[in-house]
Amino acid sequence: MEDYAPQKQKYNQLLLGLEKEITQKIYSAEDPVKECIKYVCAANYIDFSAVENVNEDTLKKLLAKAAYETVPEDEYAAFLADLGRAASLAYLTDNCGEIVLDKLFIKCMKESFPHLEITVILRGEDVINDATLADAQEVGLTDLVPCIGNGNGAPGTILEELSPQAKQILLNADLVISKGQGNFESLYEEGLNPYYLFLCKCELFVRRFGLKQFEAVFKKEERINMKHSFVS
Repeated sequence: MEDYAPQKQKYNQLLLGLEKEITQKIYSAEDPVKECIKYVCAANYIDFSAVENVNEDTLKKLLAKAAYETVPEDEYAAFLADLGRAASLAYLTDNCGEIVLDKLFIKCMKESFPHLEITVILRGEDVINDATLADAQEVGLTDLVPCIGNGNGAPGTILEELSPQAKQILLNADLVISKGQGNFESLYEEGLNPYYLFLCKCELFVRRFGLKQFEAVFKKEERINMKHSFVS
């Protein structure tokens, strides 16, 4: 099994190095929460299971163009309404590096919705370049909100394999944010109705959603209308 530790540290440190610059861009925008959505989706590129050759140049290009992307207004309005009603939010992370921008997103949500109790759920064991509790500690996410591992090393969120603590938090949350393709594949039609945020990176997702490679998805499950079903 390949050891992804060097790549994980590389991308954690790379995004930490860009954090100040991206933070300034986010807070100079009219709506920082909306701006965060663009950046967390762009950083979902860092996926060694779905992208054949992850590289720093492509990531920086995606981050550079993030500010010019658009967030669907209707979906965003519904998201804000859900945030306003919710008392608890479970945030499912995906990849290393990406979690630096998850941290900024969570910080903005906490500032805009101070009543919201946010818990971050990471992979419980090392799997590919997915983020674990150690990565959350490295990037300072554990200093912001409670963070837990999910109790297993599956490259997604499989309800039957979650630790009792992770399962309880996830099932009891008023709102769920699910990052990445792996979490989408494992949670779709499992009854949680999360908001999914990810880039369409591989051919399967490009085809199913009818989007171009590296286009973003930000949508609550109940409003997803895929071009083709995942069930053949």
